Amino acid sequence: MQPLIHIAYASKATQAFDPGALAQLMQSASSANERRGLTGFLLYDNRHFFQLLEGPPAVVEETFQKIVADARHGEIVRILNEPLPARQFDEWSMSFMAMAPGELRAIDGLQDVFDADATFTQLNPAQARRVIAAFADGRWRQNIVGRASQGRATVPGAATDAPDLTAPASAAWASAYGRSYAYQPIVDTAALKVVSYEALVRGARGESAFQVLGAVPAAQLHGFDAEGRTEAIAQAARLGIACDLNLNFMPQSAVASPRVLDSTVAAARRCGIGLDRIVIEITETEAIQDHRGFSESIDVYRRQGLKVAIDDFGAGYSGLNLLAEFQPDQIKVDIALVRQIQVNGPRQSIVRAIVGLCRELCIDVIAEGIESTDQLRWLEDEGVHLFQGYLFAKPGFECLPMPAFPQPRQMQPSQTQAQTLTRPSQQE
Repeated sequence: MQPLIHIAYASKATQAFDPGALAQLMQSASSANERRGLTGFLLYDNRHFFQLLEGPPAVVEETFQKIVADARHGEIVRILNEPLPARQFDEWSMSFMAMAPGELRAIDGLQDVFDADATFTQLNPAQARRVIAAFADGRWRQNIVGRASQGRATVPGAATDAPDLTAPASAAWASAYGRSYAYQPIVDTAALKVVSYEALVRGARGESAFQVLGAVPAAQLHGFDAEGRTEAIAQAARLGIACDLNLNFMPQSAVASPRVLDSTVAAARRCGIGLDRIVIEITETEAIQDHRGFSESIDVYRRQGLKVAIDDFGAGYSGLNLLAEFQPDQIKVDIALVRQIQVNGPRQSIVRAIVGLCRELCIDVIAEGIESTDQLRWLEDEGVHLFQGYLFAKPGFECLPMPAFPQPRQMQPSQTQAQTLTRPSQQE
């Protein structure tokens, strides 16, 4: 039997890559890889690569050296280089997956690693083997983009109804693959209830937002964004949503078309959802050059009852300037600020300042990315009571998942509810 080896390496991307273009690149190389007996997979998290190469030693080493010389890769770390008794990915002639941070944390044994802001380049050999195992045992295989060789047996545990993502990225993802939504609850731990669901775009069979949006050409993103909100509203109505609905919005769309939210308003009315239950989320990191002009465009809809939230607050550089011209109804504190906040003094100071500022401006604070009761308790002690995160519920594909609330603490006699941040007009 011909000897085999595998090399696992990680590298830092030296430029931004469209995941759709990367998928096409991998597909175009698929036949060449198969001819040379090279199999494996490539992961991309929008900053770093992790790749497994398996095959004859000379072929694997030659391929790896070409990658080392490729200017698109920086800080290359060879994590594994060892003999292989048998192929682990014999039906793949190299495959590709764009991974979101939440997906990386979901790999068995790696939650703490990626919670600590580690990257692929910081993985040790044991951790790299866990990444490989997550794909080898079938748990993640259905998410991989690639061309499986015809006629080869499916590895036990692999999905048999995996979506066919082998065709080139379509200029209109929705028409080629379909589009759907997952919904994640936003909860009020003081009232022990769901106050809203955020609609998160997915492919028709659960493909990640990163994959979906990466397949849409930049020129079509604004139209895709607007159409998506109407579909998310209609689906939420069919699911029987009885609370608010948070919808993502690209703020540059308001510049391109001042009446861009007309279709969202019409969809809400058509589905019997009051505009006071629709919350439009804009991301702070999105470039808004004209804060005043943006505010004027959005205020047309706010006067009809629609609410606005700033998502990922604290992740960009324009947050305070934006607040000076435009006061939203809500801000969602960026996940990076609340991660391990119970033991991180600088993050505590920053979040206290944000909470105090929002209290003065009568803006509701939502802490997102909550995954532990320690995070939750620290934030509750600072007066925050609106939360979103895996501690309560993961996004539910085409459903409205009910949250699991942690057991409440016994309130001490000295504790009061004076720090709650809900605006007085909403307290009922």
